[in-house]
Amino acid sequence: MDTINNFLESLFLGVKDSPQKEQLKTDLLANMEDRYQELLADGKGEAEAVGTVITELGSIDELLEELKLIHDDFEEESEEYLAIQPEEASSYLAGFRKSGLEIAFGVLLCTTGIGLFLLLEDGFRHVNDTTALFVMLLFIAIAVGFFITGGMRLSNIGESLNDRPIAGNTKNYISELKNAFQRSFTVCIVSGVGLCIVSVALLLMTDGSPFGLFLMLTTIGFGVFLFVYAGMVQGSFESFLKGNIFIYDNDNLGPRAMYERYGEKAASLSFLEKVYWPIITVIYLLWSFTTMNWHYTWVIFAIAGILFQGLQALIKKD
Repeated sequence: MDTINNFLESLFLGVKDSPQKEQLKTDLLANMEDRYQELLADGKGEAEAVGTVITELGSIDELLEELKLIHDDFEEESEEYLAIQPEEASSYLAGFRKSGLEIAFGVLLCTTGIGLFLLLEDGFRHVNDTTALFVMLLFIAIAVGFFITGGMRLSNIGESLNDRPIAGNTKNYISELKNAFQRSFTVCIVSGVGLCIVSVALLLMTDGSPFGLFLMLTTIGFGVFLFVYAGMVQGSFESFLKGNIFIYDNDNLGPRAMYERYGEKAASLSFLEKVYWPIITVIYLLWSFTTMNWHYTWVIFAIAGILFQGLQALIKKD
């Protein structure tokens, strides 16, 4: 009897505890014990009876179906556990806003730096070209620092949520935030357009002088600052509202996002992505080492890229 019980326990290893699991185990054990006693009564030995009971464990398909139900319950609970909650979404949005400010400020520094270069080079005779160039490069270097910092933050906060289901209450929360931001978004866009128009007027008012160019580029920078910031914040809302799975990188979908977008075709697309480029790389190396014509064998990657897009489109096609 211990053998039967141990065998039954082994079938349920890794299955999350639940009332369904316990009920199924109880029913199966009772049926197996009854069958074991019947076989003993018919004169079978203990070892033979145990072997027969295990062999006759109903229809394996039916058993797997029962187990599948339990696994489905477990998967459903796991999905709920993995689902992005409003608190996580709020933290993501806060980080995204900060990154948006850094990237937008980096753009402003770039345009201002170019404007200062033109102003110092043509507007101040005692300033040499090297100093003007240094000032511009300094502003651009600081801007690149903001770009890197903002980009790394986006990557970190995005990867932690990537390919996770989005809870329903989170979607409602994000929708409310988006509606509340709509007015600010409109103000930013209108103000940005207004600043771009004003920048041209400033240039005309100063007769195209170096100072006028500086004012124009700086004003345009502020306008683009508003465009970038508002656009990034608006885009962060859309990341939660487009589907039921959070997607950080549309060019590198996770398994859940792939299945949600392409259904049963997701497995074929995933397989293609995993095996295609390694095969192309092997072909490239074999061809290159065989012919030693490295100066043109690289063309295989250009051709393979076109074929890859075609194969993807063919699989995705209904």
